[in-house]
Amino acid sequence: MKNRGFTLVELIAVVIILGILLAVGIPQYRRAIERARGAAAYSTLASIQSAEEVYRQEFDIYHSTPANIGVTVPPAARSGWAFTIDNTVANAFTATATRAATGPCGGNLITIDQAGTVAGNWEGCVNGL
Repeated sequence: MKNRGFTLVELIAVVIILGILLAVGIPQYRRAIERARGAAAYSTLASIQSAEEVYRQEFDIYHSTPANIGVTVPPAARSGWAFTIDNTVANAFTATATRAATGPCGGNLITIDQAGTVAGNWEGCVNGL
């Protein structure tokens, strides 16, 4: 009669290999997810910037609410980003996306102004994951 099954050494080898693959794969997966979320936030900021310029052409001011300029902002609970527009300076605005999540990237920012200049500290967070 032949014995069928796996030896303890074979099972331990499989567990070790899976552990190594997970140790390498999970951080890369987290970076990819964070980059995708950042790209979505940047896209929303670019939409806000374009809509602000259209709004300014018509009304000669910038508006402080994305909904009033025709931009649908995803809720922070779903997107992980909270969006605000600061238009306190005449003929200027800064739209900010703040990372709403906890963890290493929580509180990081991406901003865009009326000239389309993008700034922030979010990319450093992704590189550090």
